[in-house]
Amino acid sequence: MSKAYSIEILAHSSIYKNNYLDNNYKERKLRVDYSEPERINESTGILLLIPGYGASIDSNVYKKMRGKFSDLYNLIILQCDYFGSEFMQTPQNDEIGKAIEETIKYKDSNYLDNKQLVKHFNANIDENIDNLNDMGVMQAIDNITAVLAIINMFRNKGMLINIKKVMIYGHSHGAYLAYMCNRFCPQLFQLIIENSAYIYPTYLNNIRCLRYEYNSNIISFDFRYMISNIENFLGNEIYSLEYLYRNFDNMCYIVSYHGELDDMTSLEDKSEFAQNINKMVFMGITKSDIDGEMIKSCRHSLDADFLMMFDMTYKAFEKKFGQGTDLTITNLESFVLKDKMKLSICYDTGFPIIRKVKLT
Repeated sequence: MSKAYSIEILAHSSIYKNNYLDNNYKERKLRVDYSEPERINESTGILLLIPGYGASIDSNVYKKMRGKFSDLYNLIILQCDYFGSEFMQTPQNDEIGKAIEETIKYKDSNYLDNKQLVKHFNANIDENIDNLNDMGVMQAIDNITAVLAIINMFRNKGMLINIKKVMIYGHSHGAYLAYMCNRFCPQLFQLIIENSAYIYPTYLNNIRCLRYEYNSNIISFDFRYMISNIENFLGNEIYSLEYLYRNFDNMCYIVSYHGELDDMTSLEDKSEFAQNINKMVFMGITKSDIDGEMIKSCRHSLDADFLMMFDMTYKAFEKKFGQGTDLTITNLESFVLKDKMKLSICYDTGFPIIRKVKLT
């Protein structure tokens, strides 16, 4: 029977601070939850789960996957509480309750008993440069760090695992981050299974609105994230998967599921993006593909059964994995940013270190 653990590891400092390299990997902590199969051997692989908005390391569906998948597929299943993920959740019940009370009072005081009301509230998020929903770079670095930490931990225990069988399974924003992880650490991953990744973060330049209906009234919680307005914002280009994967020699198998009614990235745009990527299998989902079991709609996230989607896809690619215990990761120095800056990612210490370098 699989065993479950929760650990804390040292993590990369926020790159949005001016002095972020001073105490890098010395102060910030990152929670990592993982499960391991009952018997670990040289065929045991690794699966990184990355949730998106409204889900987290504590979501029941992810707990279920971590618990069930380990023994079933001989995998170490891990997940991290990545940078700013607490600001990506839904409002708490007490926050919703207060909004309902204010809406009722507003209607009563303005004699709107018989009219539908749409009332907006600012979501209660307390971001700062040490911890914010950056929607990309820091979140990807955390996920890469979590995988490398788990690999090192098992190596230090003298337990050899299959480094040629490292996968990511992500949904929505988590699927988008899977692409970033692969681009920032190209030698690490052999398979990505992604459901409804957008090619550019929807909320980077737009307000995230969550709407609730109460007695025919609409209560809207508006999330105004700070990332695009901070002093050390990296610019929009680094967030574009089209930019990141342009002229990139991708060596990781990618299986993409994307619905024709997706309102974050159109099926046409996603299909065009997929055509230029090596080793990518693009599954455009139309109404005829809805089976009522694994796929229940063509909308964003497909109302998919996460467990069934992984099972079917993993079994189709299981024989494509290699076998090996050695891992070599090279440094990356190829991302040009705004204001004539270059983003480099160094792995000399065994973990990613981000450096921003001025171009001459």
